[in-house]
Amino acid sequence: MERGSGTQGRHLPVMKIVVLIALIAALYSAYEAVRIRPLLQASQRLIEAAKPFARETGGSAILVLGDSTALGVGASKSEDTVAGRVAALHPEWSVENYAVSGAQIEDLTAQFAQAQREQYALAIIHIGANDIIRFKSAASAARDLEPLLASIKEKSEKVVFLTAGNVGGSTFFPAILNPFYERRTLHYHAAFENIAKRLGIVYVNLYAKPENDPFLKDPLRFFSADGLHPSSEGYELWFEKVRAEI
Repeated sequence: MERGSGTQGRHLPVMKIVVLIALIAALYSAYEAVRIRPLLQASQRLIEAAKPFARETGGSAILVLGDSTALGVGASKSEDTVAGRVAALHPEWSVENYAVSGAQIEDLTAQFAQAQREQYALAIIHIGANDIIRFKSAASAARDLEPLLASIKEKSEKVVFLTAGNVGGSTFFPAILNPFYERRTLHYHAAFENIAKRLGIVYVNLYAKPENDPFLKDPLRFFSADGLHPSSEGYELWFEKVRAEI
């Protein structure tokens, strides 16, 4: 009996630790459920309000393809998006924008099929954030993307390709996921930069180290209300990086 009691005594602290960990996990999950709900609602409102920047002038044209950041979700008005700001540099150019919120790399083919012209002066491609978020491997994403970018290059004098900044810096996701998403973001940037070099297109790397990242230093200013998409000021930061390349 004494030996059995001793064994039971040694197991008791372990059980307490397991129960404590389970309690902490349950409380954390409950907190995240409460925290994320208004962010999801804000994101839906931003998506519904977003309008792609597009115009017809009859001149040369810009082709815009991609996800919600190409659409400009989070910007106060379409002119504040990267496409809108680039178009302001060329007021005589038309703009075709077929971006769709939530698009992944596999959706670009259908967007590109909508292009109306045989030739464009510039193509701007925002894609990859949703593939990062949804756990698609960087190598697989790169394999799927490269032939499509090659086809786009054939129809555009210049191609500018950009993906997300540091997804791990978003205040939308639980903080526990931030290091994981940051590593995924870096893998994507490395893979996409290699594609751009092989194809001879412009790749704009939006990643900044956490200690230098304006989005992390002032998230209320550079993120929109959902903590995921850029605000108008966030898109301005991205545009300045694009403008330096074009």
